[in-house]
Amino acid sequence: FSVSSNRYVANSNELYLYLTEDLDLTYSINLNDGQTIHLCLNGYDLMHSKTPNPVMRVWGDLDITDCSAGRDGQVIGYRTGESPCLYIQHWVTGTTWASPTVNLFAGTLTAKDGDSSTNAGVIQLGNKVNDNEPNLATLNMYGGKICGGHGKLGGNLYIHNSNCVFNMFGGEITGGTTSSYGADIYSPSNASVTLGGTITIGEYYSNAIVLKLQNLNA
Repeated sequence: FSVSSNRYVANSNELYLYLTEDLDLTYSINLNDGQTIHLCLNGYDLMHSKTPNPVMRVWGDLDITDCSAGRDGQVIGYRTGESPCLYIQHWVTGTTWASPTVNLFAGTLTAKDGDSSTNAGVIQLGNKVNDNEPNLATLNMYGGKICGGHGKLGGNLYIHNSNCVFNMFGGEITGGTTSSYGADIYSPSNASVTLGGTITIGEYYSNAIVLKLQNLNA
């Protein structure tokens, strides 16, 4: 990684990150369009406690897993009323769009010291509305946990708009709190949501959402 504009930026289009100790970042990690990071928490924590910024901003592709026996590694955001722990962004700038995809296989995404000033305690999926734009922000959840977040809307997961896709086939989204709606998941628009497999979800608030259920054992 190099540092650019107070951000860590990957110097390669594909990186494999394997934690061997807890890591508290000085800056957020920016994963740009066309780049891929495969992150193994390995039982340790990746956090950004120094400023109220995301642990990672994602315009590219991100895989998160934990290959340790206990699978107890965490990605932790702090002061998340001001920004989410993980920010998945499909709008870059001007007329430039990306198609980010995040896959969560194992590990926990959580947040500390959140408040009610903004949305998305742990994850914000999407960042701009454009119904004519084909690029999508996608979150696929096969396992792991998203928990402990607090925000104005969507304590754990805030789905921003119709350019977003959320697929959950395993794992748990619970323990969030909100000052408004959607303690665990909030979707304010026609996002595409597919739920299937064995999953656990706490409070889910949606408005005109397109919801698909596949072999659901919730």
